[in-house]
Amino acid sequence: MRAWRWLYAHPDASPAQFKDAITGIAKDVWNEYYAPVFGVRDVPLLAIYSHTIDAGMYTPDYSLGHIISFQLEEYMKTRSLATEMERMCKIGGVSPDLWMRSAVGAPISTEPLLTAAAKALDVVTK
Repeated sequence: MRAWRWLYAHPDASPAQFKDAITGIAKDVWNEYYAPVFGVRDVPLLAIYSHTIDAGMYTPDYSLGHIISFQLEEYMKTRSLATEMERMCKIGGVSPDLWMRSAVGAPISTEPLLTAAAKALDVVTK
């Protein structure tokens, strides 16, 4: 997000200027979140994630993908993988929420995650 904000604030920036800004942003983020844990400052490692620039929704979609994956796993626990996979693959290219409604009969939801977390807590606290 910091990289995108920088780009919007500097629409005429050259690729070299953007690279310098990204390196600085990466170090700032590292110093804020990782340096206290690892004890090393000014690491530019996070600047390598160029896919966050050319595919802006790539990283935020990680969370959505994990929610969908878990919901599918829970749904599949009591069903035939072969039968369901064939049916789901035939749904085709529709929006993720419409696909989930057709695939598992419910919209994209964190409810399966929350239910599983509650069950795990019950086991741990007993």
